[in-house]
Amino acid sequence: MSVFILFTLSITVLYIFIILSFVFGWLRLKDYKTQENQRIEDDSNLFLTLLIAAKNEEATLRLLLFDLENQTLDIEHFEIIIIDDLSDDTTPEILESFRERHPNVSILKTDISAHGKKAALRLGIQHARGNYIVTTDADCRFGENRLQIVYNFCSEKSPQIVVGPVAMCGNGFFSDMQSLEFQSLAASTAGAVGIGHSIMCNAANLVYKKEIFRQFPNAMNDEYLSGDDVFLLHKVKKEIKNGIFYLKNKDALVHTKTEATLFSFFRQRLRWTSKSSGYSDFDTLLTAFLVLGINLLIVILLTMSILKAEYFQLFILVFVLKLGIDFLLLVLSVDFFGMRRKLVIFPILALIYPFYIVFTALFGFFYQKKKK
Repeated sequence: MSVFILFTLSITVLYIFIILSFVFGWLRLKDYKTQENQRIEDDSNLFLTLLIAAKNEEATLRLLLFDLENQTLDIEHFEIIIIDDLSDDTTPEILESFRERHPNVSILKTDISAHGKKAALRLGIQHARGNYIVTTDADCRFGENRLQIVYNFCSEKSPQIVVGPVAMCGNGFFSDMQSLEFQSLAASTAGAVGIGHSIMCNAANLVYKKEIFRQFPNAMNDEYLSGDDVFLLHKVKKEIKNGIFYLKNKDALVHTKTEATLFSFFRQRLRWTSKSSGYSDFDTLLTAFLVLGINLLIVILLTMSILKAEYFQLFILVFVLKLGIDFLLLVLSVDFFGMRRKLVIFPILALIYPFYIVFTALFGFFYQKKKK
């Protein structure tokens, strides 16, 4: 057996093992049971601050504000801080109108000397009264019980970080492809937390103790423009044992938009990739290596099959094994994320995915260099 074939089979086995571990982690996570509008006994030591950084969000902001107005959590248990990050559209006017109607809402503004999402979040944290920070993005939507469920969960578990579920939504085939691909990331995120080896999270649905920023002032790693969420997760994972939880509850699900164009889609993915050179967490690096490795091998094997037919069987073996284990993770989590009808396009996504991953990884490397 050649070294290349042995290496290919080794990467394939390791990839199957790590995805199976996420499957186990997903199944291990218990649904957090709450009845609609359930309230637990008031916790005098618990107060939530919902932080939202907004920049030129006039197209989507009103929908989010509508969701905020309809939260079932009693107003004395939370505040809302929205940070306007140098918007030059009608975002400031929309926010001011919202603040006038709601006494628990504060509007802050970044300035030219300190702007960007991380600066906006730091400004919000400085002014936050809550001992727990809840984050979301200005283009997100969520149900009326989200803050009530977060309040209950934090009161019961006293977590350092709560990783919440996120799903992408949109209309059309391109959006469905993005939604299904994102579901695989979301399920992996949950599964990793379920086995105690968290690797990712999403600021669209994240909760953490304010105290973390007193303990670790640079927890968001200011050397990188993005990655406030994942760098924070990795810092807490390294320094505080057993402090990371996953909130597996459909009412806690946050929906974010898919990208409208192929250009904006790749720009988003390159932005996600750009922070990866700052990762030092072993679980995250191993997962990234195996995901890139097996997809790169599929592309290489397909190319080699054109030149030498004997490689085609190996290509089929690796592709089918990867397809099978990926489908298992998706099908087990599809109902939770509301993506069942989109499973029909999985075979198409499976064909495109290896090329997309390799392309993003290669261009992401140069994108990182450019940012630095």
